[in-house]
Amino acid sequence: RSTLSVTLCPYTTLFRSRGWCRRNAAFLVPPPILREKRIRALSLYEAKRLLHTAEQLFRGECLPACALMLYAGIRPNEVKRLTWKHINLKSGLVSLAPTHTKTGGSRHVSILPVLGSILSRMSSAGSPARSVCPPNWEKKWKEVRRRSGILKKSGWVQDVLRHTYASYHLAHFCNQNLLQKEMGDRKSTR
Repeated sequence: RSTLSVTLCPYTTLFRSRGWCRRNAAFLVPPPILREKRIRALSLYEAKRLLHTAEQLFRGECLPACALMLYAGIRPNEVKRLTWKHINLKSGLVSLAPTHTKTGGSRHVSILPVLGSILSRMSSAGSPARSVCPPNWEKKWKEVRRRSGILKKSGWVQDVLRHTYASYHLAHFCNQNLLQKEMGDRKSTR
């Protein structure tokens, strides 16, 4: 802890009587209480149910975006900015430009086989400039989540699919550095 210099202070007696010169005044301010809400990962059953619902409703239009969030850890706001030209099934990468990401840095996310299978079925129709998310995405995605019936009691948490991806990726690959690279996290969690 640093102390204030008594010689620089013309009100030394006042500051000492109040305890301001003996220690840093910032230490007198109590820290705020942080209450982080833990985001749990979906179970395999819940993830399958969500994907099945996304495939059944709206002619499957929501399935690619749902799969990208679940199997690539792409954030909801990032997936809304993606077009099919950002998905390269041959190289096995999804390219996120700096304008797409939360952190402002570009990243390339690997397309795992299960994601590649879903995307290859859905990418054939339309142009590369077409958005991955269908028109009226917000409304349709809300309906998919509602109809899937998962997280009814606790409500939907925006990054639950990202957390699900992280949990299962780490459990399968046991490589925290790879996970951080895929998710675009700049700093180590250790």
